Amino acid sequence: MPSNYIKSDITIFNRWGYKVFVQEPYDNQWKGTSRNGEELPPGVYYYVLRIRPEGRKEFVKFGSVSIFK
Repeated sequence: MPSNYIKSDITIFNRWGYKVFVQEPYDNQWKGTSRNGEELPPGVYYYVLRIRPEGRKEFVKFGSVSIFK
């Protein structure tokens, strides 16, 4: 992970708005699992990715990802 992304986090929510996964710092290794490491069921999940580079403005990205099985 680049050193300027050490201050980053991702939160993933299910369609009802419950947090199913949180990682800080985020290392781009989410594999469709819950916080406990259990596989999540198929569906659409929503994420908030925050990157706080040192000395620069915070970057926030919102989006969705679908799990198919």
